[in-house]
Amino acid sequence: LGDMLFRVQSYGFNQDSTSHVRPGALVRLRAMEFDINAALKTQGKTTVGGSSEISGQDSVPTGWSDCPPTMPDQPGIRMPNPDSMLSTSGGCGGYACISGDPQVMQDTTINTSTLTTVGDIPFDSLKVYANKIISGGTIQQILPSYLNPTTCNTADLHNWGDPITPSTPCGSYFPIIWSDGDLTLGSGYGQGVLIVNGNLTGNGGFQFFGPVLVSQTLTTAGNGGHFNGGVIAANTDLCTSASCDTQIMGNAVISFSSCALIKALKQSATSAPLFQRSWVNLY
Repeated sequence: LGDMLFRVQSYGFNQDSTSHVRPGALVRLRAMEFDINAALKTQGKTTVGGSSEISGQDSVPTGWSDCPPTMPDQPGIRMPNPDSMLSTSGGCGGYACISGDPQVMQDTTINTSTLTTVGDIPFDSLKVYANKIISGGTIQQILPSYLNPTTCNTADLHNWGDPITPSTPCGSYFPIIWSDGDLTLGSGYGQGVLIVNGNLTGNGGFQFFGPVLVSQTLTTAGNGGHFNGGVIAANTDLCTSASCDTQIMGNAVISFSSCALIKALKQSATSAPLFQRSWVNLY
């Protein structure tokens, strides 16, 4: 009936087909409500340097179709106090590698609660929505895998869909991934919703499409990580040492993409009947 509303019908017959019943139900998809209104949203000390790029300009991933019209540009970085918490170096001196409207926005409403609550769901409760749970640690490569040429192997913990070739069977697979601890990602690519209960490190050019929520810090180095959609690095345990800083270094890319956000949230949504009058007999 619409992008998020469906009518489900069921037919039942007796043995000789002299009588039948046809009930119908109205079901709505319930997507997670991430408040991503910048390429990178954080509250802790942040360093951006190397040849990294952070862009709040709405982008459509290469090869993706059925994307809605692009949104107005968002801030490249949104944080409570950029004057004292944001530093740049190398090729990013003077915000040279940050684009958006504005490049950097001060948002004093940001705090741990706003960064770690998704809609009305607190961070610790998000795990129950995940259909892939990993223990953290280091994963050298994430790639789509198949049971046969027409079936995506969704049971593979290291298969997070196929955003590079969306026409494949894994192209419509957008898992919700929960990492139960610090996570380091090497090479490969994936899509969906990535939630890290700890620190996230990217150093091998890994690409991800969709919202990323990190309870502590994001660190990139070397080939960095390429994140298309939006990243929230909540820094729930703030401290003053460099190891507690969000550090976007190396060849990292963080790009805002409303299409990546919308598709990931829609495809990973759970269904629920309408609260009232959800079913009816059809004739």
